[in-house]
Amino acid sequence: HFIFHDKEYSLQEPAKIDMDVKIASIRRDSVDVPLTNVQKGDEATAVSYAEAFKNMQPRQGEQGKNLIARFPNPAPVDEVYLKRKDAAKPDEKPQAAKQEQQVSAKDVLLTSLAVLAALVLLILLTPYLIFHFFKWRYKTSKAEGNKAYWAYRTAGFYLHQIGIYRGTRTPMQYARDVVDPPLGTSFVSFMNIYLKKKYAKQSLTVSEQQYVTGFLEPFLAQVRKRIPFSRRLKGFLNPSRSITFFVKPDDKQNDEG
Repeated sequence: HFIFHDKEYSLQEPAKIDMDVKIASIRRDSVDVPLTNVQKGDEATAVSYAEAFKNMQPRQGEQGKNLIARFPNPAPVDEVYLKRKDAAKPDEKPQAAKQEQQVSAKDVLLTSLAVLAALVLLILLTPYLIFHFFKWRYKTSKAEGNKAYWAYRTAGFYLHQIGIYRGTRTPMQYARDVVDPPLGTSFVSFMNIYLKKKYAKQSLTVSEQQYVTGFLEPFLAQVRKRIPFSRRLKGFLNPSRSITFFVKPDDKQNDEG
């Protein structure tokens, strides 16, 4: 079929029309296409704005084939719109691909195992993550009271995680009787400064501030020297031990013990 002067004509059988496309714009999907790329069998829509067609009037009751017979030979064409070569074909291949992409029981199982493994790993890493969160708070604290507090929390958590428990002792008793003697650390010296800041609300001297700032890393290094790696590793792979750290006795007990 074709449209001429806003009227649509149908053809009972294909008609051959010679076209002059020397000046025509040839496009496919809004992209210009060289005439040399047009191949036999391509489907297209041709548009003409030529004066020859404007001046040519349709006749009353004229059939499409008769009208075509009166067209200029060759018929001047201004625009040619090529159809995409896959436009006339149904989406059979994409549908087939979609069917092939169905999730198998093996894929579900592997995904489930991967998620389970990730959850187990996250749980096992919980003590490690807590410890490094405490260390980060210690390193980034600016106020002297906060820095002393996070040093105390970090050291206490590390000791608890590797099996050196405070139990019902006060923090000072813990440092004096449980930590310093076997480990060769100076936890008592730190506790004196920490408790001074916490309860006496006194400002720390410059030397005390320096002590707090430089306390944690040497303390942890000394503990690592005395405690075997296997014991430390076993402790940090025990998430349940981390839970008990947060339910230990309240520090508001008699810390002077």
